[in-house]
Amino acid sequence: MALNSFLQIEGLTKSYGDRMLFADVTFGINEGDKIGIVAKNGTGKSTMLRIIAGEEAPDSGTVTARSGLRIGYLPQLPVYSPGTTVLDACLMADTPAAKAVGAYRKALASGDDMLIAEATHRMDEASAWNFEDRLTQLLAQLRINDTSQPMDHLSGGQRKRVALAATLLDEPSMLILDEPTNHLDLDVIEWLEAYLTKSRATLLMV
Repeated sequence: MALNSFLQIEGLTKSYGDRMLFADVTFGINEGDKIGIVAKNGTGKSTMLRIIAGEEAPDSGTVTARSGLRIGYLPQLPVYSPGTTVLDACLMADTPAAKAVGAYRKALASGDDMLIAEATHRMDEASAWNFEDRLTQLLAQLRINDTSQPMDHLSGGQRKRVALAATLLDEPSMLILDEPTNHLDLDVIEWLEAYLTKSRATLLMV
């Protein structure tokens, strides 16, 4: 049975000043793989995940993803602007549904009929009409019950749960998770373990 390649990493090299984090890293990720990266602190694990997720550029090397691959990336320490609400944070996710809902909300606020019509079409294409209901249900499983709360009023663990919900909501084909259990309570860790066990998503995790 032929392997279905999701990502090919070739010759990744990254340094900061005169400090080399890693050099000439090459490996492939196939559909269904569950891969863990284990190394000492400060050896560049998070940097490598950011590069693979497209959040940072390498000094050299390439990351080639399969066309149309939907990747969900959870950083180790999610950062939000002051005043960002839980709902705002989830709408920042780089997914078709989140983008469609964000555009639709802006169009409604503008009162522009043409923008509303375009945004309505995007909502249809992304099957996003039940986005907020699905988000509310997922957040409730993670013990976040008020989407209007400002993120800067939440604890580190609560912010991590919101970021986790935003990452998982669109059920991406591949998950890149950077130390996802940091700041999480035991019951949430057990929930996440159960989710990942049942999920068909390909997994790359520190």
